[in-house]
Amino acid sequence: MRFEIVNSKGKEIKVIPESLDDLWHLYNIIRPGDLVFGYTLRRLSERQDVSRSRKKEVVRVRLGIRVEDVEFHEFSSTLRVKGRIEYGLDEGLGKYHTISVRVGDEITIIKEEWLEEDLKRLRDAERASKRPRAIFVSLDDSEATVAVLTQRSIEVIGEAYRHGTKETEWGEKEFYGEILSMLDNVYEGNNPIVIVGPGVAKEGFIKFLRERRPDVKFKTVDTAHAGVLGIREAINRGLIEEIVREERVCFEMKKVEDYMAGILKGDLIAYGKENVLKALDYGAVEELLITDELARTEEGIEIIKKAESYRAKITIISTTHEGGIRLRGFGGIMAKLRFPI
Repeated sequence: MRFEIVNSKGKEIKVIPESLDDLWHLYNIIRPGDLVFGYTLRRLSERQDVSRSRKKEVVRVRLGIRVEDVEFHEFSSTLRVKGRIEYGLDEGLGKYHTISVRVGDEITIIKEEWLEEDLKRLRDAERASKRPRAIFVSLDDSEATVAVLTQRSIEVIGEAYRHGTKETEWGEKEFYGEILSMLDNVYEGNNPIVIVGPGVAKEGFIKFLRERRPDVKFKTVDTAHAGVLGIREAINRGLIEEIVREERVCFEMKKVEDYMAGILKGDLIAYGKENVLKALDYGAVEELLITDELARTEEGIEIIKKAESYRAKITIISTTHEGGIRLRGFGGIMAKLRFPI
């Protein structure tokens, strides 16, 4: 994610999503009432020749729409922002239109007031774009490539080559040991590791890795090629977006599960709007969980603002997975308290 605060008052922010995960962040940031500028295609009427027949010309124009609804279409990697046109073509003012936002598209979001949770999402997404999204080990029987993937590039860390024949035990251990050494140099304990390559060529290294680093988790993908070509093949299948989604879903579901377990253990957990609002009035909320559905309503925005005023930590939980659905059953909101009320 790249973003830029356009004016000194900080109400206008220019954003360029760089991944499917960034589109998901924008889905949670853009809300009804916001003003969003983006480029879109519009059909214009134009008079032509003496018969005054009319033809439609499709042009790319920049429109500003007052948001009424936002939809995230994961299957097409598109964020759809719907509302009435307030800025742009004179003939379109007041009409409904949808701006489709895809990875790489630039949009500008203007809010009367930016929530700290929204700004935190932007900052976190920007930092995430600079961190390794995954570590790849791509190999066949004779050579291997270790590379780090960021949102902007594939950075090759190093390459290893197997000496001797396929049956040479020394060559195999030397080969796998060199790969593991490169992997150790970049692995930070939580980076997703993906092992790719053709057929069974990678199975020997997988066995070696499990023996030497039994706690390291990884995914495997069969590809037709090794090297950077095999890495690109895995990426083009949508693998990275799948990894990012899984990580976020696991994080959110664990949050909800921890709160559920806390209720059973008698921890200081409040749930339901009435109880959470009461806790907020006392300044007792340490952390707030709120569904994305509730967070996009006026009521939810006011709750988040109040929580931010007391410096409570806020986590928005998606209702596209079981954790969010369970939270919805508790009124869409839970809070961990600093003290009993």
